[in-house]
Amino acid sequence: MKVLILGGCADMAVPMLPRIVAEEDVEAVTLADRNEAKAQQLAETDPKLRAAPVDAMNHDAVVELMKKHDLCICFVGPFLPPSPA
Repeated sequence: MKVLILGGCADMAVPMLPRIVAEEDVEAVTLADRNEAKAQQLAETDPKLRAAPVDAMNHDAVVELMKKHDLCICFVGPFLPPSPA
């Protein structure tokens, strides 16, 4: 299974990473975050982890990433600017 984690560098996401990658049926975990440097740094800690720089406000980019995964977990916080009406 390929897992996408939106907000993969978030304070609530990082403690969950070891549990997610430890699952036998998880073959890859993509850390999608606008903090590219932190995502890359985290991705280097386990061979199952990959970094994908993305802004959660970019709908098309998020949809394209989601299409490549079996499961999406969202840790995007409430700190994003409001969506346009």
